[in-house]
Amino acid sequence: MKQIFIFAVVLLLFQSMTFSQRIYFCSNYSDYGEPIGAGTVWNIGPEGGNIYILYQNGGLSLNVNSLTFYIDKLNASSIYTAFDTKYPTVNSYSSWAVLNYFFNTPGDYKITVLKNSIEVAREYVSIKAKNTASSGNKNVSYYNNSSVTPGTNIDLNTGFVYSANGPFYRNSNYESRVYFKVSNATQSLGTEKLIVDIFKLNASGNYEVYETLNLAISNLSWVYFSYVFKLTGSYKVCVYNKESTWINNAFVTIY
Repeated sequence: MKQIFIFAVVLLLFQSMTFSQRIYFCSNYSDYGEPIGAGTVWNIGPEGGNIYILYQNGGLSLNVNSLTFYIDKLNASSIYTAFDTKYPTVNSYSSWAVLNYFFNTPGDYKITVLKNSIEVAREYVSIKAKNTASSGNKNVSYYNNSSVTPGTNIDLNTGFVYSANGPFYRNSNYESRVYFKVSNATQSLGTEKLIVDIFKLNASGNYEVYETLNLAISNLSWVYFSYVFKLTGSYKVCVYNKESTWINNAFVTIY
């Protein structure tokens, strides 16, 4: 009888540990492995987008040096089929791990995490495309002649961009302020708000989400904004109107 009771307690503990293992999809994460900006529905631009896939091991050490992430995608027959597999190196003493994953196509995905070939967590995420057409009669073709030009400064009277496209160097405070001119040639931008996604190139050669800005602007043919970069590296700056219709991109390298 005592052995049965002990077995039941162990089984309950195992089930509790299993259910406490979680996967989160988030825009960032804390130093303690807590998700920031978590959600199961994400919008990406036409160029794709990075999302952090955060795995929590229920407060227990991982005790492995690598995990397996199966990424399956829902097909037209409503069946999840193999799409990609990643094997990130992890800290065996940590109770969590994160995979910075680049989704290049919209769809419904199933993410499964395996440890020592055993499934430990599963979660689902829906990736949607940002609108290429808007209710405000501004579709992506409206911005065919648009441009986003980075520079060290801008003449507010003429719109001239100084040191257009760089180079850009950090100052003595390890900062580099870059000005971006967003122009739609002779047409107004057709929006009173800009959404700006900033991506940073990582060591694997992929752009990962760095920051998102929401900027109120005047509905003119060109406007500008500035951003202070504090880290060296290569960045991609994607600009959208208020309905998330893509306007254009800019690329900068900070030295």
